[in-house]
Amino acid sequence: MNRNSSGYILYTLLILSSISFIIFLVTLYSIRSALRTTSSACGIAQAHQLAQSGIARAEFFLNGNDGHSISWETDNYEEHPGNFGSIKISIKKIGFYSRILSIGQRKMYSDSLSGLAGRTVPEVFKHAMVLTSVSGGCLFLENSAVQGTVVLHHGYITNKPHGRRPIPGYEKKTFTFPSPDVPFDSLAYANTIQLLLKDNPPEDSAPDHKRRSTTTNAPKDSLVTSEKTLLIHGDLIMKNPVSHKKIIVNGNAHIPSDISCDALWLHARSISLSGAISKHSLFVADNGITITGGYHNSQFIATDSIIISEDPILGRANCIAVLRKLRKDSTFTGGIYVKSTRELKGTLISLIDPQCVALKRVPYDVSISITPGFYHKGYIITDHDIDIQKGVIEGGIWVRSILTRYNSVSYTNALIGVIIKPLKEEISFPLIGDPPLKVIIAGH
Repeated sequence: MNRNSSGYILYTLLILSSISFIIFLVTLYSIRSALRTTSSACGIAQAHQLAQSGIARAEFFLNGNDGHSISWETDNYEEHPGNFGSIKISIKKIGFYSRILSIGQRKMYSDSLSGLAGRTVPEVFKHAMVLTSVSGGCLFLENSAVQGTVVLHHGYITNKPHGRRPIPGYEKKTFTFPSPDVPFDSLAYANTIQLLLKDNPPEDSAPDHKRRSTTTNAPKDSLVTSEKTLLIHGDLIMKNPVSHKKIIVNGNAHIPSDISCDALWLHARSISLSGAISKHSLFVADNGITITGGYHNSQFIATDSIIISEDPILGRANCIAVLRKLRKDSTFTGGIYVKSTRELKGTLISLIDPQCVALKRVPYDVSISITPGFYHKGYIITDHDIDIQKGVIEGGIWVRSILTRYNSVSYTNALIGVIIKPLKEEISFPLIGDPPLKVIIAGH
């Protein structure tokens, strides 16, 4: 072998060695990257599981365990399950729901779950229709039907006025026994609303760093500051989107079309929303609330009429709640009046002030009225009477009586063209009632 051949072989070996070394480095880097990616994905997944464990832990406490209750609140509850990582929970009551945040921490990785926490419907409300009136019985006309169990004080379901024979098929799914006025503590319900209404401090009670006074219309930039609580003197016409604010108005508040509210807490004398958008917000009015069109997945709480009109879209975490009170002229404030035929979702609750009930003072008009042609997904509850006909309810009703007028005839405890059937979509029920419960985290 000559020198040229030896030099060529050596040169070839050096080239091959260099290529092999480069391939080795690339392979090593790829393996390292893959391990890092796998480790990161595993850490994130474990942090997510810890965050889910925090939700389960919150559910454990809200079910009344370890001395807690359904109204449990915490700013920062922390646990270290098995030294595997940590979970941090914060829960804040927002009206009849709670805003919950669960953070899972695993080494350098963290994940969080947050939203508005409601619950599954109380087990006592397992029936499709409960009528608490002592008048008893129920008349089904115009192809009305209930797909589920029915509870009456006494009597049976018939399809003929003054009929003495039950409709075939309803004998086994109709139960007769006295029921409570509502499927939860009405006094706790009233106290919650009264506390929300009292949350209206005078100007000099607010810390300086949280105080902002305006005249009739809030200036353009006044609702987009970093302040958490705003005090508005006079009336408010909202002109800009607002999120994560608490606004107290000692006058009336109006939210016009195309204005969006996210996690807003608004308290005013009266509130009107015209084509607005609200998500996870709380609207509290000393008087009434008017909802005209728009999209809403929020809570509306008042001690006078709440009127829903022009077919708004309501999400599954909506709660429309009224506490009817006695006026100075001995008349009662209004209830809930739905003038919409669009598919609506959520919970409608209208109760009479327990002090009036104790004095046996009750209104003459119905507490909830829904226009014919409605379609409601959720639950309708009142300790008084409702007026419904020609519509569909997916969910259930718990009411004293059904009062309606059809073909110039007034009826008591009559379903006229109404279908009640099981709820297919999960609705976030307010955090009221007895355990057991399952927490439902509602998204936007």
